[in-house]
Amino acid sequence: MDNRNQRILKAVITSYIETGGPIGSRTISKKYDFGLSPATIRNIMSDLEEIGLLTHPYTSSGRIPTEKGYRYYIDNLMSENELACIDEEAFEKRYQKKMDIVELMHETSVILSIFSHYSGVATMPCFTNTIFQHLKFIKLAKKNIIAIFVSQEGIVQNKVLDIDEDYSQKELDRIADYVNTKFNGLTIAEIRNRLLEEMRADNAHYSYLLLKVLKDSESAFSENGSIFLEGAANVLNLPEFSSDMDKMKSLVNAFEEKHTILNFLNKCLDSEGVKVYIGTGNSVLNNCSVVAANYRDGSRVIGTIGVIGPTRMEYTRVIPLVDVTARILSRTISKEY
Repeated sequence: MDNRNQRILKAVITSYIETGGPIGSRTISKKYDFGLSPATIRNIMSDLEEIGLLTHPYTSSGRIPTEKGYRYYIDNLMSENELACIDEEAFEKRYQKKMDIVELMHETSVILSIFSHYSGVATMPCFTNTIFQHLKFIKLAKKNIIAIFVSQEGIVQNKVLDIDEDYSQKELDRIADYVNTKFNGLTIAEIRNRLLEEMRADNAHYSYLLLKVLKDSESAFSENGSIFLEGAANVLNLPEFSSDMDKMKSLVNAFEEKHTILNFLNKCLDSEGVKVYIGTGNSVLNNCSVVAANYRDGSRVIGTIGVIGPTRMEYTRVIPLVDVTARILSRTISKEY
């Protein structure tokens, strides 16, 4: 695409993000000093529509960006000096009060919502990437125990288990001591692999019981509030949703079914840097964009944060916001947990 067409495409997209209404050639001609007549701009916009970067609502002669157009804009037309400048030092002050891991992730989702004016989302550290610290068993009845799991990040899971053998409390304490000594400081994924190796070597000890603890704890962790989402109303009240009942219903369902958003964000754990998922490209939120980034404990990726908004999102403001928040959150977790 030549430079002239790129400038017109960028002008249409930035104008549409700003106004939310279809953009006509006369609007571009008046707003930007391109030295082109409205007729020439209209022809260029028609060319951009032919290659799928723009489209027009049937009720209007103006154009709006397609998902393909937004992707081209983000990948090729946004320059670094256009990105909003975030005062990282001032931003970090919001993380200076002492918080446990649950409060920290909730606060992060609130911060992202407030500063983006969209919906902020933060996942708790991925269970398999958390570092094991302590395990305790309490006997309740015959073949029935409580397992209390504590991670280095401050995650606590209590799970009632039905087990195959009738262990005494003394035997349960011995198993817990063995686990706490042997596996302290390892991730859950590393522990699971070691237990499987012991089972294959016919040196199982208590491996079957411990694998059950890990499996049931992970299941409970996935069920119980492992994602925080704030500011749904910010998105639902935008005209592209409030004026379209089908889009609104779809978005409300997505916000209510948090596990679908969690599953989507967990797929981002292998990505580096800030990622932008647009419209149907994000599978869960068809009419939205998601700007997401991972946070770390040292070098380990342990979770994801992000912003959910319309495809007509202020990307130049949201992308640096998510990037800075992920970095500050990573530093806070590495220092405090």
